[in-house]
Amino acid sequence: MNTKNRKVLTIVILLIFIISFLFSGCNLLQRRYEKVVTKNYTVSSSGKNILKIDNDNGNIKIVNNSKDSNIYVRADIKLHLTKRELKSENYENMASIKIDSSDNEIKITSYYTIEKDIIKFGRKSININYTIEVPRHLDLEVENINGDIVIRDNDGNIRISNINGDAELKSLTGKIFAELKNGKIKCELDSTKGINLSAVNGKVDFRIGENFTGNFDMQTVNGKIKRETVNFSSIVSDKKSFKGSIGSTDTKVLIETVNGNITITKRRDI
Repeated sequence: MNTKNRKVLTIVILLIFIISFLFSGCNLLQRRYEKVVTKNYTVSSSGKNILKIDNDNGNIKIVNNSKDSNIYVRADIKLHLTKRELKSENYENMASIKIDSSDNEIKITSYYTIEKDIIKFGRKSININYTIEVPRHLDLEVENINGDIVIRDNDGNIRISNINGDAELKSLTGKIFAELKNGKIKCELDSTKGINLSAVNGKVDFRIGENFTGNFDMQTVNGKIKRETVNFSSIVSDKKSFKGSIGSTDTKVLIETVNGNITITKRRDI
């Protein structure tokens, strides 16, 4: 194929691409209206050891249920629809939640039933925001994208992974593993069986109670390590790393950041 024919073919392909975009992507330019569809679920935790959550586009908040042994799930599906989509009344089928309680685990998964827009613009504006009440003994495993994670008042082991969102962890006593990309970690604990916090493009703020004990190993690539109102022993430190102990314990506290500060503060209870 000569150069002239290549140029003609390139122009034809480009025109086809532009026309396809204008027809299939025109919805991107239309005004959208917010619609929230709320779904509630109750799941027994009897015989279950772990709750797993897999979500894409939305926030996840997990708190303690002290009333009974059930898991209460509220899913707020937030849709931004064109007038045509709103009138069709099929919008409730654009997203769904699957709950699988087989074996010794419960798994909650978000599904989107609409296709992605052309040129990978991402899903149309749909978010699924969860508020979940769980018995405090359950282990938790949470994977999320494009949203924040909040977990409070739990005694199980916690493992979270989050991309493009923050994490708040408070009043947890089990082992904790948290890995974030493009988000900050805020953690407040009185005790732990072990903790590993990792943030890329985000900071870590760690507040500890008066009786907290642990062997700290902290490292940062592009950031600072700040210790406020906390007394450590057996200190080994330089500009980008710090090791030190609080109390007598074998509990490990590992904290790493890339492009973010690490701040350790002792909470002063009134």
